[in-house]
Amino acid sequence: MTTNHRPTLESKRGKIISVTDSIVHAREIGQNQTLKLRSDVNPIVAKRAWNELKEEQAQNKKLKQEEPISKDDKLPVIASGKVRAKGEPHENEDEVGDKEVEEEGGDDDDDDDDDDDKEEAELFAQLQQLRNSMKPSDQQDLEHPDGSGSDSDSGSDSDEEQQLLAELNAIKQERKAKETIKASSLLMETSTTPGQNKSWRSSTSFRKKAAQTSSQFTNNTINSKAHKDFLSKYVR
Repeated sequence: MTTNHRPTLESKRGKIISVTDSIVHAREIGQNQTLKLRSDVNPIVAKRAWNELKEEQAQNKKLKQEEPISKDDKLPVIASGKVRAKGEPHENEDEVGDKEVEEEGGDDDDDDDDDDDKEEAELFAQLQQLRNSMKPSDQQDLEHPDGSGSDSDSGSDSDEEQQLLAELNAIKQERKAKETIKASSLLMETSTTPGQNKSWRSSTSFRKKAAQTSSQFTNNTINSKAHKDFLSKYVR
């Protein structure tokens, strides 16, 4: 093929020259017939390094052959205490994976429970401080609005604990409601499908737009608004 991307004609190829002559060109001689060696490296040092490399490779090969059991041939021990032979699958590989996942998830749950317990303890302490800061008369009014006093200290303590528990339960319910709202909003965001990519042809940049001309404009100067205003002003 030529640069014109057409097949070369046979008449332009030419023929092999069968008649040889004694002329020898430098380009026809084979180049680099011998291996070039580095002149800056001592050949004795290079040979010694080569021998050391060969010895090291041979030693590594011997060590590999002397190893009785490879890593793959070792018998792994399962969590249940049983020894699994080579190539033998786990009895319940899915169960082992599930246990690992449950343990990881259990750590997260424990952290969440610890956080909840800390928050509850803080709320309980704050409520106790508020009650301690109040006057005894105010506490009696809150506990007994009808004016009847408590018969024993144990009864008042139980009432206070019930009130605190009720407040804590209300706070827990509010948190659960917020979490459900957040989860539902996340589900709504994930469920919504992204908008389809439109083609560039649907864009309005290259479309023919309607000519935005006012109804008052006209090419006829006689019927134009300025001409009519002039006539109505000066000609009667």
